[in-house]
Amino acid sequence: MAAKEIVKNFTHETQSSSEGDYTTFYEEGLAYMYSELEKVKIYYTSAGYTNVTFAVHHLASLMSMK
Repeated sequence: MAAKEIVKNFTHETQSSSEGDYTTFYEEGLAYMYSELEKVKIYYTSAGYTNVTFAVHHLASLMSMK
């Protein structure tokens, strides 16, 4: 899978969304979201990227996820 496809598939939100598939982890929960983000991190670190990090867009919704 190309890097561009991975980024597209892992664009995410922590709030519910009607924007289609692959835009939210709201229903799946934190454990699933962290698992998927770890896959992205592994992919990019194995491709030679360093300091692979993620940012939280909406902290309150992240903190309310289970």
